[in-house]
Amino acid sequence: YLTEGELQQLHRRFGHPAAARLYKVLVKAGHDDIDGTLLDKINKFCHQCQITAKAPGRFRFTLRDENLDFNSRVISSTPSTKQPLFKPPAS
Repeated sequence: YLTEGELQQLHRRFGHPAAARLYKVLVKAGHDDIDGTLLDKINKFCHQCQITAKAPGRFRFTLRDENLDFNSRVISSTPSTKQPLFKPPAS
């Protein structure tokens, strides 16, 4: 069992890999009891990973209605685009 501090140290020493990649390396090394959500949390709060991460894309959509005038008020319900970063590999 690896503690959160040990996982953070491994994350830094392996060059800040993605959660899924670090998970794969640790499983190959014989650590089957790794919590993927903890690796996801480490990636999320890692300063270096935040700096080098890709910026989130802008959510865009097009209205296809001929009856709308310029500067009309439009109310829309958009789904959340948040998805978990860690997806454990299928066994």
